[in-house]
Amino acid sequence: MRDKTLKQNCEQSVGDGKLADAFRRTLSEIAERSVDRWLPVLSGVLWLVAIATSVTDLVILQHSRYNLTAFGIAGAVFLLGGLGLYVIARRALGELFSEAVRITPEHKLVTNGPYRLIRHPIYLGEIFFGLSIPMILGSLYGFIIMLAPIPMLIYRIRIEENVLVSRFGQEYLDYASKTKKLIPYVY
Repeated sequence: MRDKTLKQNCEQSVGDGKLADAFRRTLSEIAERSVDRWLPVLSGVLWLVAIATSVTDLVILQHSRYNLTAFGIAGAVFLLGGLGLYVIARRALGELFSEAVRITPEHKLVTNGPYRLIRHPIYLGEIFFGLSIPMILGSLYGFIIMLAPIPMLIYRIRIEENVLVSRFGQEYLDYASKTKKLIPYVY
């Protein structure tokens, strides 16, 4: 399929003298598709490493002494809030939800539920959930590791938004102008 896309882009653009642009565009599409595949895997691995680091931190460095702190209570709030936001956002998407960035022919733009305030509530829920366990266990090391997937999610948001703009055009641009990406009224 990649070769077919490259061939089509080249055939369409050779006559216009835009072969380099077609090649660059095709390489960009291939890169975005591969990021869509490995990014969730890498984020999951980092999440597991952060959990293992947090438990190791608690057992070895903190000598298995758990003290409930304000950081731990905030972690519990992040855990409940992150899971809740994730579930509510998945329900709002219904059958349109996919782990992969994709558009189906019956796809419609969802702007209800948490999508009224932010465009990517599932990612925000994942961030809260990811940060919650190291916070609950009081592990600064695990917390730092869990910050690593955030730039990856932001990159994936960019890919997803490009796909949504290509499918919905001005409708998505209007929606994006009224909502923030991840943090209501801020970002």
